[in-house]
Amino acid sequence: MDYTENVSLSGERYAVAQARTPAGIVRVEPLGVDLALGPGETLIEAAWREGYYWPTVCFGQASCTACNVEVCEGFDYLSDVAGDEARALEKLRATHLRNPASRRLACRLEVRGRVVVQKQGVRSSQETVRGSP
Repeated sequence: MDYTENVSLSGERYAVAQARTPAGIVRVEPLGVDLALGPGETLIEAAWREGYYWPTVCFGQASCTACNVEVCEGFDYLSDVAGDEARALEKLRATHLRNPASRRLACRLEVRGRVVVQKQGVRSSQETVRGSP
């Protein structure tokens, strides 16, 4: 995966392409897409970077829980639950959602390997613009 980083040489800014090894790959079902997450990048950030719409109300603040996913495979490769995500998940689990123990917030989830998640409503931003379901 390539990305650009702005660097300054003699006062001028240049975009430099650099290779980046993904920290992990997340398969998002039922859409059937694989998202490569960079080191320190969350699932929702990777989706946005790749041009996908991801259901959210708070846009990454871990307060609305709309971005929650059900983790299906790869539990050993997930980042630890901490602070604001723990509080949000506690509230989410009180709603009697299906499989509450396997829920994580996409806005806080980082991975270090191959993971499969289930999330309804994720779609290409192109579909969102056209108004397709």
